[in-house]
Amino acid sequence: MTSLANIAELLNEAASLTATDRLRYQYADTYENGHVGGPYPWQEQFHADGAEFPQRCLLAGNRVGKTRTGAAECAIHATGRYPRWWRGHRFTKPILMWVCGIRNEDIREIVQRELCGDVQQERGKAVMSGTGGFPSAIFAMPPSASAASAASSIM
Repeated sequence: MTSLANIAELLNEAASLTATDRLRYQYADTYENGHVGGPYPWQEQFHADGAEFPQRCLLAGNRVGKTRTGAAECAIHATGRYPRWWRGHRFTKPILMWVCGIRNEDIREIVQRELCGDVQQERGKAVMSGTGGFPSAIFAMPPSASAASAASSIM
């Protein structure tokens, strides 16, 4: 019984680590190399094109991974945690990055969720779960004055 309890505890810990460091686990390798959850060939090409083109447009159909691709690139550059398959541009120093949109609600509900994870309430404060592209251990966020449960910046 003790060994089953230990296995269950280890599985829960592994699931938690996977959820709070999504970039590391989902973008560890490419889909073509058999890694489920890794970037598809067109996403990998989009990232690789960053080596030559500092500005790119990702124009694609609904629900195919545009937001995830953009969020992954933001998180990879912001953290400096480049996967081994990365052929795109690599920054060698910390960067200042802006992620913006037309409406605060869209940024909070789409982009912020993809980068930081879901909003949770802890002791009356909105806290990010860390289940997005940024690992939970690396950010501190002051709340936005203009949109509830939105971060004004991520440091």
